[in-house]
Amino acid sequence: MALISDRVGASFELAESVSPEEGIVSTRIFVDDEIHREELDRVFARSWLFIGHETEVPAKGDYVVRRMGHDNVIMARGEDHAVRVLLNQCRHRGMQVCRAELGNASHFRCPYHGWVYKNTGRLAGVPLYKDVYGSNLRIAEIGLRQPRAASYGGLVFACWDEGASSLEDYLGDARWYLDLLLAWTNAGMEVVGPPQRWVAGMNWKLGADNFCGDGYHVWTLHRHAYEMGVIPENAVRNGHVISTSHGHGIRIQTAPADAPIPDYVGMEPELVPMLDDNLSEAQRAVLRKAVVVHGNIFPNLSFVLSLAAGDPDDPAGGFANFRLWQPTSAGESEIWSWFMVDQEASTRYKEGSRRAYVRTHGVSGTFDQDDLEVWTNITATARGAVSRESTFNYAMGIGADRDESWPGPGTVYASDYSEANQRAFYAAWLAKMLAGEAANGR
Repeated sequence: MALISDRVGASFELAESVSPEEGIVSTRIFVDDEIHREELDRVFARSWLFIGHETEVPAKGDYVVRRMGHDNVIMARGEDHAVRVLLNQCRHRGMQVCRAELGNASHFRCPYHGWVYKNTGRLAGVPLYKDVYGSNLRIAEIGLRQPRAASYGGLVFACWDEGASSLEDYLGDARWYLDLLLAWTNAGMEVVGPPQRWVAGMNWKLGADNFCGDGYHVWTLHRHAYEMGVIPENAVRNGHVISTSHGHGIRIQTAPADAPIPDYVGMEPELVPMLDDNLSEAQRAVLRKAVVVHGNIFPNLSFVLSLAAGDPDDPAGGFANFRLWQPTSAGESEIWSWFMVDQEASTRYKEGSRRAYVRTHGVSGTFDQDDLEVWTNITATARGAVSRESTFNYAMGIGADRDESWPGPGTVYASDYSEANQRAFYAAWLAKMLAGEAANGR
């Protein structure tokens, strides 16, 4: 059995305390500092992590600073127009070479001793190089460390594990569902403004857990959204939860074909013909009467495409949001939230869509305020001596029959209330943690 030592020297039997197939997840994994430290190595250092969107660095020299777990990285577009991810750590004494959050630069200069790196990561200059180093420093062989980087639909991912599968294989069948957000139009999506960021006293897994497939909480926690008209009350819903390889999960709610709601999540009619060129017939059928599409790419990239009632002067459209649950400690996370919209959409539609996002899923949005109140309470409660020895129940839907008629890939259940996706998420998490045990020779 895999053992993880806790702060007082006792042992925690991870494989016995987290049993996704039985719907059992130990409360301790949400608050234990030792487990958090192991996650950084076994989950975050060995998975493909979302860094940003290509439209955030449109010109040569553009860069943004991001994180992979606790590691600070730079996403930069080089002079060759390629987008790279660089560890923001000087190879001399470890100082950050880039202190700004975003900007444009051909080089990054360490403020400590002045080592200079090109935005491709190559070491370009060392002060007094010949005088102080002579032949002892091989500049051509020293550069900023770089994880593997790849993109899908404009989303840039990076991974430190050289032995991991390709990004395409890692995303697998989840790409079919990501296309429902990213590939509607010929030009694709663009990020509008920098990501919103805020800190919450919650474990990162609670956000990923919710977005990967929790429809059970909506009618209770978010009931006011129906009462206020933020969510159309007349949209009778049919839910499906879908899990794919590597712990990715998606939940889709669709309304009946004759439901009086806008088609294609309120997409502008002028853009609808592009769907024929970019999505399959099956994808268009799923998207046509979709009310909400949300999910989580393991470990911590969540997304939502939602139909939301606008202000009286706004179009009856929807919005798309991607977000990261960035762990800062076992009991705290930094949330990064991107608003995205079709590049070909009209200015009026983009602004209406942005307002719908801000109202519901932005830092002050009604949905996020609801969710954070619960997630921070769960995390605080779980710190108790007795509470941390409890287990969470994820048994909903165990034994249900799969929906073989669903037109898309994955393991699919025709139910709005199921915890199958959460079980798949925690199974992937457990596999990563136990694989780390084996890799460390424990």
